[in-house]
Amino acid sequence: AELAKGFAAQNQLYATVAGMLKSQPERREKLWTIAHALQNGLKADGMNIGITNSMVTPVYLSGSVAEGMQVVFDLRENYNIFCSIVVYPVIPKGQLLLRLIPTSMHTLEDVKYTIKAFKNVAEKLAKGEYNKELLIDASKL
Repeated sequence: AELAKGFAAQNQLYATVAGMLKSQPERREKLWTIAHALQNGLKADGMNIGITNSMVTPVYLSGSVAEGMQVVFDLRENYNIFCSIVVYPVIPKGQLLLRLIPTSMHTLEDVKYTIKAFKNVAEKLAKGEYNKELLIDASKL
């Protein structure tokens, strides 16, 4: 029952956002401006974003599940960027998929900051800085 409530709330949120985007076309236009700036900027910085036809922006990296979890933690705690992660077995072992969802409330400055943050974590990942046994010591949080 709790799960069903969550889906119902999520569906209501999507309906509200969809209605807002229809009734306020300037938000939709800004959303696409932000999404395209993010996607083009990530690609220009050498990031693999695959093929996307929506504002949801995938970023593909190479690494283990443990490294991916550390990357996401680093982005959230040190850069204030929230993204979801998809790992093995949903995608091939050794690959990471980070998903960014820009909004019309983001700015082009936010986009620049995000691109710089992703460049930083990609460099740290390539150098093996996330390759540690212990992901996160939750007792110290």
